[in-house]
Order: sequence, then C-alpha cells, then structure tokens
Amino acid sequence: MAHESAEDLFHFNVGGWHFSVPRSKLSQFPDSLLWKEASALTSSESQRLFIDRDGSTFRHVHYYLYTSKLSFSSCAELNLLYEQALGLQLMPLLQTLDNLKEGKHHLRVRPADLPVAERASLNYWRTWKCISKP
Repeated sequence: MAHESAEDLFHFNVGGWHFSVPRSKLSQFPDSLLWKEASALTSSESQRLFIDRDGSTFRHVHYYLYTSKLSFSSCAELNLLYEQALGLQLMPLLQTLDNLKEGKHHLRVRPADLPVAERASLNYWRTWKCISKP
C-alpha cells in the first residue's frame, strides 16, 4: 500500500476499527454501498467514512476487497460475513459465499489464507470442512 498516495485512499471507521482501501480496489465493486458512498465524496470532504457495522467482521470484507479471497477462522464468522456483505451490497462476495453454502467450494482454513495479524502457530490451526451454512 506504500505506492498508493493519500488522496487515492478511502478511509473507513467501522465500529471503531480503521481501514484504508485504495480507490483502485474499491472501484472494482461499483454496485457496492462502499463504492457508492466513497465515490460521492467531493475532493474537499474528508475521505473518511463511518460505517456502523462490526469492525472485527469487517476485517474479512477488507481482506476480500484486496485479494478477492475469503479469510475467516470460524463458521460463526462466516454467518456474520454474509450479513455484512448483504448489507454492503458486495455482490461478488455474496456470490462466493452462496457458492460455499451450496457446497460448490469446501472451506479450508489455512494459515497462508489469513492476514499476518490473524495467524497463530501452525499447531493451532486445524483444517476441516465448515458444516455451518450462512
């Protein structure tokens, strides 16, 4: 993210958690509420938006915006992620989660799929199929 200038970033305060997303990443989701709200800001306005959602769950949305991959460590978080994606109108993420729900994808939690801040020792993580559905 060092190559992105400050004016190319949108800053979100989500339930007290602070996230920054480059314009180029957010613009890939033109139908999302995130893009609609961020792109409506004028250059004179602060590019920081407050979103009244759970910041802990939003970190998975943030990871998805950057990588187009899912990242979570429990089935309960999957349900919360589905609710947030629905509320934010992130249709590609909803489609991915629906595919997971329909059994088109098997959920496997691996340390390499999780952000560095969320990783634990390799012995901590177990790999299993998530049987709870959003």
